[in-house]
Amino acid sequence: MNPKVTLGILLTSSISFAQLESGSTSSSTGNVTKGSTDVTADNTAAAAQKADKKDKITEVSFNLGGLFAAGNSRSAAMTAGVRSRVKRGDHQFTGAAQANYARAATAVNGSEAGQPTTTTVENVQALLRYDWFFAKNWSLFLQTAGRHDRFQGLELRYQLAPGVAYYFMQNDKVQLWAEAGYDFQYDIRSDDYIKNADGTPKLDTDGKPLEKTEAVHNARLFFGLDHKLFKGIEFIASVEYLQDLADGNTFRFVFDSAIKAQIAKHFALATAVTVLYENNPLPGVDNTDVISAVSLVYNLF
Repeated sequence: MNPKVTLGILLTSSISFAQLESGSTSSSTGNVTKGSTDVTADNTAAAAQKADKKDKITEVSFNLGGLFAAGNSRSAAMTAGVRSRVKRGDHQFTGAAQANYARAATAVNGSEAGQPTTTTVENVQALLRYDWFFAKNWSLFLQTAGRHDRFQGLELRYQLAPGVAYYFMQNDKVQLWAEAGYDFQYDIRSDDYIKNADGTPKLDTDGKPLEKTEAVHNARLFFGLDHKLFKGIEFIASVEYLQDLADGNTFRFVFDSAIKAQIAKHFALATAVTVLYENNPLPGVDNTDVISAVSLVYNLF
C-alpha cells in the first residue's frame, strides 16, 4: 500500500492490522485502545501481566472514523473496529476485529468531474489471543489471526503463534517485557499479484513461478514498553522481528509507537506511528509502509 495514501486515509482510524507482503509472517503488534495503526498481534494482551490471582478485568472498546474530501481531490474513507479483553485470575482472553475501506480520485484541469473514484484501501482483520500467567514474571500465550487485504495481494492470511513472555518491569507506571516464540503463516494470494496481464505466472527472486498459496515458518522476537508519563498520558512503543526459518535471507521488522491522552471518562485521543518493513515482498509491492493515525476511542468498560 502506498504510505502517502494510507497516511491520509487513516487519520481517523485507531487500528489497522499489519500490512505486509509475502515471505514472512504477519504477527505485527497493534493496539486499538492505544491508537496504534497495526494489530495482528496483540501486545496489550501480553502487557497486562497479573498483579493478583484474583484479578477480574473486563474491557470493551469501539472505534469508528471517516475522512471525506471534495474539490481538487475527492476521497471517502471509513474505518470501524472493536476490541475486548477479559481476565480472570491467571487466564486472559483478548479479541479484536477491524475493517478499513476507502475510495479516492483527483480532478482533471480543475474539472469537478475529474477521474472516477477507485478503491485505495480494502482490508478486514481479526485476532484472538489467550494468555496464561503461570508465574510472577512469566506467561504462555497462543494467538491466531486472519486477514484479507486487497492491496497486499492477500485473499486470506492465516496465522498461528504460540510463545512465552517475560516481564522485566511490571508496576502501575511502567511495563517492560519481551516475547519469544514461533509463528506459522499460511497465505492465499490474489491472482492479480501472482500473474501477469497475459495470464503467465510472475516469478519470485529465484526465478520460480509464484504459487497461489504459501506456508511460512518463522521465529519471533518482540519487545514492548508501556509508560504512564503523567496522569492521563501514556506512551507505548514496541518492536518485533520475524525470521523465516527456511530462508535466512527473508525477515521482517515492525515498529509501533503511540501516545494516548484521556479526555473524558470513556473517551481517549491517541496518535500513533507504525513502520513496517519486509525485505522480500511480492513483486510490485513496496517493502516499507509508514502509517500514522489520530484516533478517538470510546471505552465501554
